[in-house]
Amino acid sequence: MDREPALRHANSLDLLRLVAASAVIVGHSWPILGFPDPPLFGGTVNGLGVFAFFAISGYLITKSWSADPSLSRFWAKRALRIMPALCVVVLFVGLVAGPMLSSLPARAYFASGETWSYVGLNLILWTVHKLPGVFATLPCPDKVNASIWTLPIEVTMYAATLVMVPALVRFPKAAGTFILVLALGGVLVYLRHPWSLRPISDMQLYGFRLYDGLTYMPCYLIGTLFAFTGADRMSRRQKIVVVSASIVALLYAQFVPNRYSLLIAIVPFSILTLVVGLSGRFKLPLLRRIGDISYGTYLWGFFVQQVIVWAVDGAITPLALAAASLPVSWLLGALSWHLIEQPALRWKPGTVPRLAPQQIEVAFDATAGGTPVPAARVA
Repeated sequence: MDREPALRHANSLDLLRLVAASAVIVGHSWPILGFPDPPLFGGTVNGLGVFAFFAISGYLITKSWSADPSLSRFWAKRALRIMPALCVVVLFVGLVAGPMLSSLPARAYFASGETWSYVGLNLILWTVHKLPGVFATLPCPDKVNASIWTLPIEVTMYAATLVMVPALVRFPKAAGTFILVLALGGVLVYLRHPWSLRPISDMQLYGFRLYDGLTYMPCYLIGTLFAFTGADRMSRRQKIVVVSASIVALLYAQFVPNRYSLLIAIVPFSILTLVVGLSGRFKLPLLRRIGDISYGTYLWGFFVQQVIVWAVDGAITPLALAAASLPVSWLLGALSWHLIEQPALRWKPGTVPRLAPQQIEVAFDATAGGTPVPAARVA
């Protein structure tokens, strides 16, 4: 169940997720037109938006499982959160918009196996990008909705949470250290990708290569540790120190670029995302009325951009594409929330109350001059 309204809006996570979804759209405006991704902090603008999503997700999903460790209720909540909106996007794009945008006649379009592969496989989170004759001549050809490729990684991390949280409860210090090392090791392998590890990193997991997931999995792991170490209850002084150190690390990654810039940036960026998101200082009152439109915005954004590029035959600049696609994506995100996601969430199973999980003993003492931040809404 969602927490009562006072706690639901005690943090800035809804706003931060919307900013992250918008950053993904803005960052995609360059590669969609055939330009390199815009770099930022050793990564890219769109990549950092996804980093933020995964860090927040790691935090919230860990809180959710810790509060109600029921497998059936856990997966019911996850399915009701991500699947209804995804199904609508996939079915609309594949069966309604696809034949109108395709260069093929409708009969040939629906007779093609690619059409039904796109619909069927994406509905079970096995990402397929191509529809027959759709966007084939654009600067970013044959990619109908590239953003949804991260969803299989997200679901894989949901499954990993079911293992990590019990391990953290039983062996808190050892498990916490292992998860942090695993997160940093994943980024290091991604950056260096030594030849000896290629057989492992090229391994196909559910709907994605392990190598492709190594960029974002560490952010989720950091969110998990953030939830379990009590770092979400830092004092004001501790937050100032952490935020300042994170900003210094990000500036170093930006202005002293090297092959390890992303490794240097990923931990402070994830921590900064969570500290800012849980602070409650950056709330947007309008979002209380609009709702959590970030997921719908993310799902629709890439497709909206491709449609715009198709409509103007590529005669548009990246900034103009971002400016044109953001309002449309926000509107579709709002419709998705009010017509699909929010009604679906009313079917979420209730949570069985239980004691808070054991926490790792670390230096974050909420009583050392600070006021604990109210718990975040569990998605």
